Amino acid sequence: MKIAWTFCLMIAVANFAVAQQGKQQTPPVKKQEKKEQDPQKTIDQASFMMGQRIALDLKEAGVAINLEQFAKGYAQGNKQGTKIDPAEFRAVMMKFNQLVAAKMADKNAREGAAFMKKNKLVEGVIQTESGLQYKQLKAGKGKSPSSTDIVKINYKGTYPDGKVFDQTSKGRPATLAVNQFIKGFSEGLQKMTVGSKYQFVIPGNIGYGMNPPPGSGIPLNKTLVFEVELLEIVNPGGNQLPNRGGRIR
Repeated sequence: MKIAWTFCLMIAVANFAVAQQGKQQTPPVKKQEKKEQDPQKTIDQASFMMGQRIALDLKEAGVAINLEQFAKGYAQGNKQGTKIDPAEFRAVMMKFNQLVAAKMADKNAREGAAFMKKNKLVEGVIQTESGLQYKQLKAGKGKSPSSTDIVKINYKGTYPDGKVFDQTSKGRPATLAVNQFIKGFSEGLQKMTVGSKYQFVIPGNIGYGMNPPPGSGIPLNKTLVFEVELLEIVNPGGNQLPNRGGRIR
């Protein structure tokens, strides 16, 4: 959870910046003496920014910590001889992380539902029983793939606000069996014909839900928007080719 790593991240960034600065070549000019900043001022600024960062992360998750208990814990931690039971700490933080995850998932689900309610009214948008919304952007003339067909596609994945989280590279389409994509994406592909281009809006329950790919940065239960171009059915009925590009699984 990024909140737990806020302080470590700040230290790592600072150390990296210092290291990089040391690698840079210094031009042969007369050095000017720099007035060092008051150490206490640096501590004050860092203290403020750490509090601000933690508050912003918790606000995004929809969680407000008990500031009175936070202050008591900080004061207790400053006392000599204070120790924390590692097992108790892990147990409490695990429950807290689960609480934060549940709140974030609920928040994302509600925001996604509001977005899809408006999108459903857009001309050309069709919603299926599963909740998938799709719209044809360009017609094709080929066949439609089945769930076991291997297809070659170009795609771009964004959040409802338009921020791109994943896409195929130019000239490097993704090749995968239809049934190896996330549920909503697989369903949408089977609505397409070769040569067509569609837009999919996929709610969390038929997307990644509570299990986004590690390292992807995709929030829990997030509604996702895809623009997909079906280039080819590579191996009809086949299911043996390895994944080539993309991570919509």
